[in-house]
Amino acid sequence: MKLMAPAALAQMTIASIILGVVTYNYQGGFLSSVVYTSVCFLLMQAGYFAGIFYMAWSEYKRKSS
Repeated sequence: MKLMAPAALAQMTIASIILGVVTYNYQGGFLSSVVYTSVCFLLMQAGYFAGIFYMAWSEYKRKSS
């Protein structure tokens, strides 16, 4: 399994922008929209980092056995 960094970053950015637009339309507040978008982006980055860490760990474990 491969995780391509540029494509993943672009997809996360697009998803965060869409969430920001939807949040702005739903709540009508710019500041809350920016906060929700930032939290969404940070959670996706943390998930991506965890996926990369897991892939590296499993590869290390596979090679060391």
